[in-house]
Amino acid sequence: MLELFIVSIQTALPLCLAVSILVASRAHAPMERQTVAKLTFASTAIGLLGAGVFTWLRLNTPHVDIPVFTAWAGIALFITMFAFLVMLWLFGDRDLHDINQGMRHRGLTVTAILAICTSALYYAVPYFYSTDSIVHTGGSVFETASLLRLAGFSLGTILAVVACWGYVQCAKKVPWWVRTLVTSVVFMAMILPRMILLYQQFATRRIVPSFPGLFDIVLWIQRNEAMTQLILVFLIAFPGFIALWTQVKKPPHNPA
Repeated sequence: MLELFIVSIQTALPLCLAVSILVASRAHAPMERQTVAKLTFASTAIGLLGAGVFTWLRLNTPHVDIPVFTAWAGIALFITMFAFLVMLWLFGDRDLHDINQGMRHRGLTVTAILAICTSALYYAVPYFYSTDSIVHTGGSVFETASLLRLAGFSLGTILAVVACWGYVQCAKKVPWWVRTLVTSVVFMAMILPRMILLYQQFATRRIVPSFPGLFDIVLWIQRNEAMTQLILVFLIAFPGFIALWTQVKKPPHNPA
């Protein structure tokens, strides 16, 4: 139970955090809310469906190559995330829900929706793949051990969802530059290690040149994955501390 609880948090946290930040960063006028919500739902569903199909094929057939999938999905994730971060900094302190939506509003929304699809596709595969450990081979989901593992996995998922929901709520109460800076650092902490691993994969196949120390960097990333998760947890809590400190320092309202 404890093992799957930890695995669930490690695999669900990047997925939930990426999607929740991107959802909160969409720009749209109040009357466009339903349209943007439908596009977001479709983008998320496509990403999750693609991840689910790939995971099922990987578990049940020998015809799926994980390195190839990681390469293509990782490249798509990097491109869409980079485009989103560029648009986020160009957007500045503008109102996300201004009635007069400009080109920067549209650009931010489009890149966010595309990044939601690639994030769901890339980060959902490890999450779905880890569900295979809930029921062992030859066992049943109704066994006590399986139910305990399912409970631990579900609890970890719920905790990750609640933490990311709290981050989004607190991020709305901090200055735009704090929100933008934290978002950038979070995504860099999530993407850069993956891109280094992807580069090492290409270097192994002699597609790109290698360099001294690459193997040591990859080994360090793999050994310190837990530390990366702790950094993400701290970054999630940071806007909450800022919002709480701002509320405490705010002068009391004068009825007069």
